[in-house]
Amino acid sequence: LPGAALDLLKLSVGRAARGSGATDTPSDIIETLAQLTGLPSSFHYSHHRRDLPSLRRSFPARRIAEQCGVPVLPGSGEVESIDEALAFADRIGYPVMVKAAAGGGGRGIRLINSPREFREAAARAMQEAQAAFGNAAIYVEKNLQRVRHIEVQVIGDKFGNAVPVGERECSIQRRHQKLIEECPSIAVSPQLRRSLTRAAVRIARAANYHNVGTVEF
Repeated sequence: LPGAALDLLKLSVGRAARGSGATDTPSDIIETLAQLTGLPSSFHYSHHRRDLPSLRRSFPARRIAEQCGVPVLPGSGEVESIDEALAFADRIGYPVMVKAAAGGGGRGIRLINSPREFREAAARAMQEAQAAFGNAAIYVEKNLQRVRHIEVQVIGDKFGNAVPVGERECSIQRRHQKLIEECPSIAVSPQLRRSLTRAAVRIARAANYHNVGTVEF
């Protein structure tokens, strides 16, 4: 690889080692790396330019799922006011999750069990989101207790094709970061697997996804 490409690749890998991953790598780094290496979009370590802004952020990805008819938990729009977020949480009932609208990876997330906790927890989530993503906006989502975190791996190409390649059990977590991945999940029945993989493919196609990635349930 050219020297400049190696420097960019080291920067991208360094971010992944700190828990950011490819989806948090700035799109300008991704685009420049692709140009320097001369690799097509199906091979370089990135998403396609058009799908990156939508799928690298939690809130836009949620909207894509809604547009595809994929069921999502009750949630607010993107908000910058704690009062507005609190009012929505009161409407849907506790517990709720407050999440950074501009990112993911377990940062800017707080589980809130009652209105008494809300203001302090939401303020901390917004501070963390601002520090991590340069954007303090959050959204509120209903939290379900005693559920599993399942991820479906998908591969998409520039011709509009998308295929699933199995699911992973990612329910063992610490601070909203998965510690262990198990494939396949022992909790997923054949019927549920079909439903999850079909939903993941709908989302990938709607986002014009050109790479290998995961859809999380």
